[in-house]
Amino acid sequence: MLGFKLRSLIGILLLLFAIQTHAQIVILTAETPSAVEFANDVAKKLNGQQIAINPSKYGDSDTVITVGNTPLQNVANKKQIALATYVSFDSFAKLQIDNRPQHVIYSDPSPGALREAIEKHFPNRSIGYIRSGGEDQYLDLLEKAGVKLTTYPLSANDIYKTLSAIYRADQPDLMLVSENRDIYNQNTILFVLESLYRNRIPVIATNRALINKGSTLTVFTTKETIAERTAAVVLAIVSGAGAQSEIFPEAEVQVDRNLADKLNIAVRGK
Repeated sequence: MLGFKLRSLIGILLLLFAIQTHAQIVILTAETPSAVEFANDVAKKLNGQQIAINPSKYGDSDTVITVGNTPLQNVANKKQIALATYVSFDSFAKLQIDNRPQHVIYSDPSPGALREAIEKHFPNRSIGYIRSGGEDQYLDLLEKAGVKLTTYPLSANDIYKTLSAIYRADQPDLMLVSENRDIYNQNTILFVLESLYRNRIPVIATNRALINKGSTLTVFTTKETIAERTAAVVLAIVSGAGAQSEIFPEAEVQVDRNLADKLNIAVRGK
């Protein structure tokens, strides 16, 4: 009888050990409401999988997913990351980390989607683009996709001086405002949009947050789309089916025709 109880106890302990050590999907994200909400959305789409969001510990056999730049930077030199999602191309290209993630999903729209939107709504227009030294990789992607740009170097790391120089030169028909954090941040973006508006230069933006804030054409990705792609890639990874190493999610396009009328620029297409 005692032997039976002992065997039963051992069986239970082994089962608990197996449950605790079973490989799981670990989602690491910043402790902000929006980031945690995104992680929960991904978890819901992975229904049936064993998932832990921001656990205090995780094992070497776990599939680690990071959301955003901060968790990626914190973990990359300690653990192999299967997938980094919701990171801007520009920020990812500049990360100084030893272990690059096996897969990455960007928050930017694809260069191809950007080209198609420009060709549809503003064909044969000159597009200006302010570049910084660390942004050459994204600029290369745009050019390879057929996006024709007139580039302006960031003057002395000063966006204000750079805009003044552009206004004194031959102004482009439109200006592309990208996700480059070296140029555009919460302290400069509203000034840039207002300055371009005063000088009657419409803005093409790749950030949804600039809709109704000064962007005439916005080509952007959504959290829902990125969450769906994230879940699909995670399932491909854990099933061994394989996935692309770099992914730009599908983009959406929004045109502010009222703003275009105020800036006296014609918008083609619907």
